[in-house]
Amino acid sequence: MAKKKKSAPAPVVPELKIPQAAPYASLNPLKNFWLQVVTIAVAGFGLYGNSIQNKTALDDEPVITLNDFVSHGFGGLDSIFKYDSYYCFYRSLGVKDQLPGGRYRPLSIATFAIEWEFFGDNAFVRHLVNVLLYVFSVILLLYFLRKYLLVNVRGGSDIAFLAAFLFLIHPIHTEVVANTKSRDEIISFLFITLTLLLALRYADTGRWKAGAWAAAGYFLALLSKEWAITLVVLVPVMFYLFRQRTWMESLKLSLPFFGVAAVFLFIRAGIVTGLDKEETELLNNPYVLASGSEKVGSKLYVLWKYLSLLLVPYPLSSDYSYNTLPYRTIADPMALFSLLLHLGAATGAIVLLVRRNILAFPILFYIGHLALVSNFRFNVGATMGERLIYHSSFGFLFLISILCVMGAERIKHSGMKRVFMPVLILLLLVPSALIILPRNKQWYNDPALFIHDVNVVPNSAWMNGNAGRCHIVLADSAKDPSEKQKYLDLAKPYLRKAVSIHPGFVNAWFYLGSVHHRQNNIDSAEYCWNQARIYFPNHPGFKTQYDVLLSSHYVKLAEKKVKENDLPGAIPPLEKALKYKPDDAEMWYNLGGIHYTLKDPQKAYEAWTKCLQVKPDHKLAREAVGHLQVQKPNP
Repeated sequence: MAKKKKSAPAPVVPELKIPQAAPYASLNPLKNFWLQVVTIAVAGFGLYGNSIQNKTALDDEPVITLNDFVSHGFGGLDSIFKYDSYYCFYRSLGVKDQLPGGRYRPLSIATFAIEWEFFGDNAFVRHLVNVLLYVFSVILLLYFLRKYLLVNVRGGSDIAFLAAFLFLIHPIHTEVVANTKSRDEIISFLFITLTLLLALRYADTGRWKAGAWAAAGYFLALLSKEWAITLVVLVPVMFYLFRQRTWMESLKLSLPFFGVAAVFLFIRAGIVTGLDKEETELLNNPYVLASGSEKVGSKLYVLWKYLSLLLVPYPLSSDYSYNTLPYRTIADPMALFSLLLHLGAATGAIVLLVRRNILAFPILFYIGHLALVSNFRFNVGATMGERLIYHSSFGFLFLISILCVMGAERIKHSGMKRVFMPVLILLLLVPSALIILPRNKQWYNDPALFIHDVNVVPNSAWMNGNAGRCHIVLADSAKDPSEKQKYLDLAKPYLRKAVSIHPGFVNAWFYLGSVHHRQNNIDSAEYCWNQARIYFPNHPGFKTQYDVLLSSHYVKLAEKKVKENDLPGAIPPLEKALKYKPDDAEMWYNLGGIHYTLKDPQKAYEAWTKCLQVKPDHKLAREAVGHLQVQKPNP
């Protein structure tokens, strides 16, 4: 006789500390799971559908459109997994690395390469996929919360829907959805959710195949973004709180995840660059100029700034880099308030964890991910960023959802209780839509984004620099000369402000020089570009663009002098042209010709010899040198 398969034991899960006298009556009119899925899908596309028409913006170029690995499609997949995520960008600048600690997020970049293979450089496809992934990740979150995490928790269905819906509509997520580069955040959270779901399935069944699938999901989460490292803590905590396992059992069940994390960190250490780099560039390390007290105080204030944006997500900005938020000392009242608030939250989480209260989980989810982007342990390359709080926002909204359902359970009036959830959702959905829909349009492209956001963060060096750059872009596309001049005039104050805030802002000096060059203020352009040279002397832009423009200008001046029969007057501009383009053999030959005509064979010999050093097969220079040698010059 065939043996009967043993059915998996039903999971033992705790209930919220809510009075149990009466059966729980759902607060949500949409009780059916599939109706909730449709609601999330419709709301998601309604809120983010207008972002699908957007173009590239912010970091899309270095990560996607200017990434050689991505543009090779399937042919670039192997390299995407072998190198730092910014390898191609660093190579284009002629540097090895810029961001300390390195960046290894190959999975999202691989999706861009696959899209490129089938659709080429297609921003519409990238934005569409981002919206689809975002909506799908929220549906998966709903499924995880309702069917697994909160399956037997009192009010679990209501908590699950409210948490998922609030996560869907929170305006702080516009950057993650509307900026295609931030797909790494979306798929990271998606695979974290999937890992937690599969981990619970593994804990409930005890089957090794379930554990293997969970471990595989975790590896994909880590390949999406390093933030998934928090699961080495959150997974055993989840087993302890939601499956009533002992700590020893929870840790034993978590061994596969510990192993995956170790393997990933080993692989990452062998691939990324800049692990030991101490960043001194303000735009990559905003605390370079801060004192010890200012570093601590400013970082504490940023923690409060994150929380305030979760509470009131307006106005939003794509940048919070150096000098957006002035330095604050540890004695600053808001820094101290933030310290007390977060220490209280951490202490509360520990107390709740000891008591096996599930409120500990969302608090730890929030604090754990916040710690990774706080700059206290790791320099994330920015003061803060709305995309960086994406994962933590779930912990915050999950906690709010639990508290809302607990509070609504205590409402005595039956009519008020029935309308609580619909009214709450409506009150939050309307203002969220009023923020999200126009914000999506502001993410249309760089000019739309930066020219808007510079008014939100007027003291950001980086934002002023890019607002100036975007006015140059608009000037170059303008057909009317007066309109072109208008945009160039608008660019200058932004760029001057950028370099006044951060004198070492190389790109801002480049852009400011470009404005002067377009307005034929060559002396000013030369000054700006040489300021950039002080801070980044080996920047490839000099050889490919800026020095070429200066050299061309001085060659034209020399040619004008020659036409005016002012040969002595042609020498200084020609020598200046050679300063910026010393490898131009023809210029050296012409300079020698002018000196020879002016009866200075010594200098003629020197110039023609330099010409031959640059181009040994230059026939005319070789003949000229030979002619002078016959005359026995004294070189």
